[in-house]
Amino acid sequence: MNKLFLFFWAILVLILPSKTLACGGEAPEWYDADLFRIVPSYSVNDAAYRNTSLNETVDFWYNYLGKKVKRDDILLFFREGTSKDLSNEGASAYPFVKAVMTQSFALQYLRACMLLEEDTRVEWGYRTRCSECLTTCTQWTKTAQNVPEAFHYRMVFLKMRLAANAKNYDEILTLWNTQAQSCPNAALLARMNGYAAHAFFEKGEVRKAMQIYAELGDRFSLDVCISSFVGEKGIRALYDSRTDANDKTWYYALQDYCNYCWESRYSYYEGEMEIDKETKKDMERVRQLCQSHHGDAEGAVWMSATAWLYLCESNYGEAYELAYRVHETSSDAVVKQNAFRMMCFASICNAPMKADNATLTRIANDYVKLMELANKELPIDHNQPNMHKPIADLCPNLCFVEAAYKDKLTKYLDSQKLFAAHALVDNLSEQLTRNTWFDLSDAEFIPSEMEGFVDATMSSEEAEAFMEMVTKKKANDVFSQAIIKRTKVDMMRLTDIVGTKLMRDGKYGKALGYLEKLTPKYLKTRPYQAYLANREMKWNKPFFRTQYQEDWDNEVSYGENYKLNFCRDMVQRINALPTLSGNELAKAEYEMAMLMFQASNKGDLFALSEFYMSICDEPNKFCDQALVQLRNALKHVTAESLRHKIYYGIASMPTSQNGLFWDLKYDWHDDQFHYAFNLFHPSRDAFEYLARHRTEDPVTANCDVIKRYAAIK
Repeated sequence: MNKLFLFFWAILVLILPSKTLACGGEAPEWYDADLFRIVPSYSVNDAAYRNTSLNETVDFWYNYLGKKVKRDDILLFFREGTSKDLSNEGASAYPFVKAVMTQSFALQYLRACMLLEEDTRVEWGYRTRCSECLTTCTQWTKTAQNVPEAFHYRMVFLKMRLAANAKNYDEILTLWNTQAQSCPNAALLARMNGYAAHAFFEKGEVRKAMQIYAELGDRFSLDVCISSFVGEKGIRALYDSRTDANDKTWYYALQDYCNYCWESRYSYYEGEMEIDKETKKDMERVRQLCQSHHGDAEGAVWMSATAWLYLCESNYGEAYELAYRVHETSSDAVVKQNAFRMMCFASICNAPMKADNATLTRIANDYVKLMELANKELPIDHNQPNMHKPIADLCPNLCFVEAAYKDKLTKYLDSQKLFAAHALVDNLSEQLTRNTWFDLSDAEFIPSEMEGFVDATMSSEEAEAFMEMVTKKKANDVFSQAIIKRTKVDMMRLTDIVGTKLMRDGKYGKALGYLEKLTPKYLKTRPYQAYLANREMKWNKPFFRTQYQEDWDNEVSYGENYKLNFCRDMVQRINALPTLSGNELAKAEYEMAMLMFQASNKGDLFALSEFYMSICDEPNKFCDQALVQLRNALKHVTAESLRHKIYYGIASMPTSQNGLFWDLKYDWHDDQFHYAFNLFHPSRDAFEYLARHRTEDPVTANCDVIKRYAAIK
């Protein structure tokens, strides 16, 4: 079933030349991320944060109980247990509870924590239960005596949680100032600091809250705080009111504004847009503010913002000059990398219409450097819970490439007719992005962007040349040569694509040389095999797709090379044509046309010629080749029954240029669908013939389209 699901995912992907539009699947949130970065990546992932808190809790109890209870047993209780399990019955189910029940204070503390935890899971409408839990826990914390030293700071933390639930922010800050900050447990201290930051925010001391959230790396809370300092006035107020020279909270407001300007200009769905007048005015005010501080000690940060605003206005020359100055003078690694990204973007946007080798070498070096930086920042554990959520924050260089730079780069390479370089760029960036958000165990099933580009954009000859280039690691252009040794192309998958493209072009003999290299092990990983294994491999089928009852559990034939069998059959049929004549030749050509149609993306065996499909796909080359065979068959046929079948095939055949002869059009006046006919369609002669002879065959006699066409003649 895993293969079935992934094939359905792949079948929804629509691949177009020069662009890739995909529906289905889940991708990293590149486009919601901050592309302008002057502060270190900051992101608190809820699942990861809970996991850290849980680990700290498990460690505490493991050590407190003298390491006599297994960590897994403690973890099991905190994941599944409730306050009701803190009883004799629960002790029989949880070894951890059995051990805690021997410790009076520990049991009471644990019960209070569990009640409070369960209280936070109750819907807000149940205020009575919330009040009861708070009252019970609060009374216990006030009356608890002889608190063991091991629980001292945990009791402080519990009191802070209770105060937060009661919205008693003064008590939170009192506990934080008098006791919490001396906590030696870093993980527990971070959790208490979070409650203190929330209290500061609620009391209107937003700057203090921002300072703590910044130290915690809590992006989401920072975003809420930054909303109080919007635009030029907000940035100026935050900067001018600071009392400590090391206070960098204004960095976040400036960064947030710069990213807002980018989003005002670049939309994932609409591409580049015109910035509205009000935003332009505010951008000018912010730029003037930034320029007034270029000579300050933190001038590099202000210049970075100025350069970014120039980028947003497509003033790439000014943007590059400022970014270059920042890159050469700043000692801050984050600011320096941000400047380098701006230089790369401005450079590709300002590249000459006709690129020379020096330009291509410079652009290639920029891209390679970005990829090297991106590779260094990848997380070690690619498959940790919910890892794809904060990946854009953890990997700013990779994020910048995927969300902004690569689109400009590939469009420029396409304008220079360097399609092989485009494919290599897709492959190199995907080597990194794949490992950040896909389950690696399923990577072999997932469509590759490079494969899709090669399949949709290159001719079979160009695909062969590309494969030879990748094999020999020797390119014809300096850009490809600069990155080709850094890419790892799956040669088996590329061989499959080249062989399939040759097969679509009717070069069956040449395709055999590629397709026979596909191993059963590889074929079993291909999603299209599931469709081919569950279809009858017969060629004498009508010119339409049959409805199948799929048996997805039948994996017996997943390793069979159906494409190779198809090409061998076609080679035998083509070799036999010179020995035939008359109706025998016409019949052989008719059967070949049926075979081609079934192998097209409109036939039963569509998975022979297509890797990824959509309902929007136009007929592929097999339909055009089938039409040529049918026209050839007409030249040799003398039997009327066979002529009738040939004309029916022509009438049924969609072409890549003209589609079908007929279509259904909706009429708003009578709320009905009506047949519409393209009288300039090359298949009109087939309909003329079938309209005159429709009663001679039961298929055409009952065809609504032919009936309607005959009626209007």
